[in-house]
Amino acid sequence: MIKVKLLLICCITFLFTGCATMEMQKQAKLTKPIQLDKSEMKNSSIYLQVNNIEKGGGDNINLKDKLSTLLKQKGYSIVNESADSSIKLFVDVLFVNNIKEAFALQSALGYGLTGTALKYSATGSGSDALGVGLVMALGSGIAGKALEDETYRGIFAVKVENKDKVHTTKVFTEVIQMNLDKKEAFTALEDISSKQISNIF
Repeated sequence: MIKVKLLLICCITFLFTGCATMEMQKQAKLTKPIQLDKSEMKNSSIYLQVNNIEKGGGDNINLKDKLSTLLKQKGYSIVNESADSSIKLFVDVLFVNNIKEAFALQSALGYGLTGTALKYSATGSGSDALGVGLVMALGSGIAGKALEDETYRGIFAVKVENKDKVHTTKVFTEVIQMNLDKKEAFTALEDISSKQISNIF
């Protein structure tokens, strides 16, 4: 009986901790693809606006500069006035943070995660960026990650205005590694997030 109990305890412990991630894992996804006619967009000018939503953690990365560089490498010019552009790109940084720290902050500040989750599920939007990030974290099954792993996630709302057409999507990015350094994590999120958004063009 004792051996059976010990086996059950070991199984339960493994279930909730999983295996530590030794090498950094990165992933990026769009909620829906944006199809643009790139033959009509050659040498186009883009007005780029990046907004950091309050409490979203957008100040942890420099998305605008990295995204501008990638778009210029593709042959687009970045202009300062929307009236001078043929394409408008708006990016709202909803959430960029370490998931564990975000949960701790949520607990300390007394945010109601359940209410935010219900609001997001019902409307597809939420005014509390931190809450939205945590809802997405829960939806991605963070409980199954190893306790030693550090998980950083980025969530971005993207809108592209091209002539009379408006396209919207959300970008979800994630980096995971055991004992991951915060600066390294944010740099990785900045890289994969800007690349995923620039690949729309």
